[in-house]
Amino acid sequence: MFGSNDLELSGEEMSAKWIGKRFEDLTDGEKIAFWDYNIVVRDVSGATDLEIRDLFRRLNIHSVVLNDQELRHARFSGRFIKAMEALADDEWWLDSRIVNVRQIRRMEDVEFISELFVGLVAGPQDKKKSLDEYYGNFDGFMPLESEWVQSFEGTRDLIRSLLSEDEIRAWSGKSDFYSLFLTLAPLAKRRLTVSEKKTIKSELSTFRKQVDQAKRKDNDKRFAADVHEYAEAVTRAATDLGRRETRSRILEARLKKVLTRHAA
Repeated sequence: MFGSNDLELSGEEMSAKWIGKRFEDLTDGEKIAFWDYNIVVRDVSGATDLEIRDLFRRLNIHSVVLNDQELRHARFSGRFIKAMEALADDEWWLDSRIVNVRQIRRMEDVEFISELFVGLVAGPQDKKKSLDEYYGNFDGFMPLESEWVQSFEGTRDLIRSLLSEDEIRAWSGKSDFYSLFLTLAPLAKRRLTVSEKKTIKSELSTFRKQVDQAKRKDNDKRFAADVHEYAEAVTRAATDLGRRETRSRILEARLKKVLTRHAA
């Protein structure tokens, strides 16, 4: 209306210099600035009134731009997001400090669970770039849903059985846990013996301590080359696909080696 010269500026929130002005009263530069203003638009078609109200409630509460997962919550309401939110609704993620209360409030826990799930289904991904694609593709129909959910829960339960709370917290950094989760996923499909679990637990503990030491700026110790390679891959650009693949490759090789030695 203002651009069509059909609106006169007024109101308590208006600066005094603009009150009473119409579009025709602006200078040429001000008119250009008006038409050049960028407006961010998000398509939330298909969302219910309740979901849209929730979107604006979050926006008003936080007084910050909605993050990607909050926007997904407004855009999608199908099988995939419901499965992700159900998996995230487990106090273990918070108790293990893999997520925190602030992240839960901003739905970042659901986003991280989604990253783990997509990695389980399709292998390591580059940052979070593929999440919207999976949310969109599986919104209406999610093939093999129960099979993949069962695999996800099995991997989570294996980690619970392998590591103590303190040991899990040592791996609770998002980059570390992402690699640990995807590496252990194939093993979760097997019936590991108590002895095999002890072997894996011991290797993970030793490797974790060495990596933590290698990451220190004042470190002067030399470990096996893969320890320093992992430390580098988890310190810089940790969510890049190449770095994620490097960490998974190292962990997989480590566990394969100790399990092969154990079997012999």
